[in-house]
Amino acid sequence: MTLNYIFNAYWYKCRFNLIILILLNFINSMIPIVSIYLFQKLISEIMTFIQNPNSARALMVIFSLQIISNIIPFVFNHLLNINNQIIENKISLETTSLILKKVKNLDYLNFESPSFYDSFQRVSSNTNNIVESVNHLILLISHIISAISVLAYLLTINWIIVFIIALGVIPYTLMSIKFNEKNFNLINRLMPITRKEQYFVNLLINRGTLKEIMLFNAFDFLKSKWKKEFLVLSEKKLNFIKNKSKMLFSTELIILLTFSLAGLVIISDFKNSNMAADLVAAIQSIQLFQTSLNNIAKSYSDFKGTLIFIEDYMNFIRINNLANSRELTKIEKLYSLEIRNLYFKYPNNHLETLKGISFKINNGKKIAIVGDNGSGKTTLIKCITGLYLNENLPIFINGIPIKDIDIESLRERMSVLFQDFISYELTVRENIGISRIGDMDDNTKLQNVAKKVNLLEVINGLNNQFDSLLGRYFEGGNELSGGQWQKIALGRALFRESDLIILDEPTAALDPISEKEILEEILNECEKSIIIVTHRLGIASLADEILVMKNGQVVERGTHDELLSINGEYKKMYDSQAHWYSFQRGVLR
Repeated sequence: MTLNYIFNAYWYKCRFNLIILILLNFINSMIPIVSIYLFQKLISEIMTFIQNPNSARALMVIFSLQIISNIIPFVFNHLLNINNQIIENKISLETTSLILKKVKNLDYLNFESPSFYDSFQRVSSNTNNIVESVNHLILLISHIISAISVLAYLLTINWIIVFIIALGVIPYTLMSIKFNEKNFNLINRLMPITRKEQYFVNLLINRGTLKEIMLFNAFDFLKSKWKKEFLVLSEKKLNFIKNKSKMLFSTELIILLTFSLAGLVIISDFKNSNMAADLVAAIQSIQLFQTSLNNIAKSYSDFKGTLIFIEDYMNFIRINNLANSRELTKIEKLYSLEIRNLYFKYPNNHLETLKGISFKINNGKKIAIVGDNGSGKTTLIKCITGLYLNENLPIFINGIPIKDIDIESLRERMSVLFQDFISYELTVRENIGISRIGDMDDNTKLQNVAKKVNLLEVINGLNNQFDSLLGRYFEGGNELSGGQWQKIALGRALFRESDLIILDEPTAALDPISEKEILEEILNECEKSIIIVTHRLGIASLADEILVMKNGQVVERGTHDELLSINGEYKKMYDSQAHWYSFQRGVLR
């Protein structure tokens, strides 16, 4: 199965380069035995020339052929390097594209699991193994061809030599295969530590995190945590290399001893011979045969090692998507979304994050979901949007179970702003228009959205207006304030033509006045269904219904006035936040 996958990847993506690779390696595999033959003839011609100076012409022909045989490998190796780079580019593009395609189609809940991240990082960092596997396989075949050609010559001299040399290579081969398997297991075991080490490095070099670290004088503290993980990794890798070197060195000594023994046998066979050229050729053949067998052992071991990583890659690619082969319903328009007694818990967590959530939102309805941090609001949104999916989620779209819905078509009808939104280091146009790429060049639509979120004046003040680069990661970028970035993200959510807008803490970085001005306009003028998730109550009074969440449950529901009259959780939140708004143009009523 693995070999079939590798062959198909090469044959369909770069068959011409594969043929070139095989051809060049085949020719290279024949060069050593040709060189031995020419060297033998060269010595013979030199001996003849010494005795007869008139035979110089034959000597020069053999000498010229010897030079050519030495030049050919250099030329072919350069051609192989170019060809291999072309292959690597094509195969890397294919393998990485498959990984990204898999990521797109996976249930987002996988990314909440550290063990999944270990597998994902291991696979994504070893995509070059498909290229390496074919290189090792072709080299293996080339070395076998080279070994067979020398073998045929050595068998005419003494078969015992062949037996001695072959016997000496066996321990090295077995040990190499063993340590390739150990290497994969080591990488697997160390991946959690590797991720942790890389996490601390990224903290210390990332512009977004570095400012806080420097202001808290926490750089040396985090550096020490990185160093601790780095030293653990270094020690384990070093111990592995030491152990591997010690064991392989012992097998290499065996190879050296068998070469010496074979050499003694050859010398014994030629002790009464006056043909120095034949003796030199025989010794060279022994050395070439042993080198070929060593290369066969190494190539085979390396090939087996890459197969382990490729199998790991294929297991990742074969991870089942939630959407199986059955026919799924595409959503052309979202008329209603209903949740019926939803319970949810994260993988490897025995506590329920959501407990018995139920509500329905019809076309044009506005719902506010309020509650303290950790009450389950964001988890609920991830379930609604299809990020967290399993066969048992009681979520219904237009009356159809979400498990029977084509998720991509559903997401086309939704527009979402999460509290941890992305500040893309792209242009203003791209930052807003990325939610509906087909309309990205519609300047009128961009201006209308920018006006809704009170950003048009700021954008017009930039050098290239909507084509101005944002952020400081690239040269020429314009940094925005936290509130302005949030307005950009809110504009991104509004730019998309959807039936349902979900805003998760959309105004956390805004002052109460800006919050009221922007969201009040959205709620009053927008005909779409809207879900606003917040722990701030400045705009909740404009919603058709308010759900109050606590500890993963909906503990209260109703309009703003109804919830105030209950004198429960909502009233407590209202009273605790009233002083934020009492002086601000009557934001709370």
